[in-house]
Amino acid sequence: RENFTLLTGLQARKLNFDAGKRCTGVDVVDGAFGRTTTLHAAREVILSAGAIDSPKLLMLSGIGPAEHLESVGVEVLLDAPGVGEHLQDHPEGVIQWEAKQPMVETSTQWWEIGIFTPTVQGLDRPDLMFHYGSVPFDMHTLRQGYPTGENTFCLTPNVTHAKSRGTVRLRSCDFRDKPKVDPRYFTDVQGHDARVMIAGIRKAREIIGQPAMAGWAGVEQFPGQGVQSDAEIFDYLKRTHNTVYHPAGSVRMGAVEDVMSPLDPQLRVKGVSGLRVADASVMPELVTVNPNLTVMMIGERCAELIRGS
Repeated sequence: RENFTLLTGLQARKLNFDAGKRCTGVDVVDGAFGRTTTLHAAREVILSAGAIDSPKLLMLSGIGPAEHLESVGVEVLLDAPGVGEHLQDHPEGVIQWEAKQPMVETSTQWWEIGIFTPTVQGLDRPDLMFHYGSVPFDMHTLRQGYPTGENTFCLTPNVTHAKSRGTVRLRSCDFRDKPKVDPRYFTDVQGHDARVMIAGIRKAREIIGQPAMAGWAGVEQFPGQGVQSDAEIFDYLKRTHNTVYHPAGSVRMGAVEDVMSPLDPQLRVKGVSGLRVADASVMPELVTVNPNLTVMMIGERCAELIRGS
């Protein structure tokens, strides 16, 4: 396309602002030669680095919680306490069985099936999702000493609307340093996330315990049939849970008067001009499903907002 240029091999260092706090461009570093170049914006800068790196770049540019920025040596341009807060994810567990019959060994997609279900009555949306995998999923269980095998299948319950909230923080003022990400799984005071995940393990056992699965399901490898009480299941989950790489909400949009929402409803960064964010970080709440399509639509909506401004 004539109006699109893709530059590769570059890493964003910081956003630039004029005296009126208008974003004028971005400093980028050539990864091969270490040279810094400034890209100038003709109209606006659209930050789309994702729920981890968008808050990182904002904070490196002086937009974020003032006390934190000062602690790592970043000059504060704008005290925005919501940048890097409200990080959300779909925390996931896993339960795995030996298969009595040969599983598919060649496939273009090992995770063909998804399940959505509520764990309690009266919900307007399912609070539990499963992926089904026809392969061993043992990256977090092996290190805990659980058995595994080559011919297995698993269900992976995850919490679609987790209440726990994490943070993204700078490790230093050096753009080359990775940020410190603390998802803070299972820290909600209501215990919602733990309850849903425990219910997911029990629901998985109920599904695989159906007569239709009798010819397929062998020994439960993890957590194992000896793990039955809520406390035992949760102890297992705390040691073996994982992310499904759906971080969101760390630069959320919200009402203009909400100081903990860095963006306004037009995806503009409050307190400055000429800067929008368009990625999963803008979500006030993570969607129930895998967020890929939603993120694509955020980009489409951002384009509409720009054209209409």
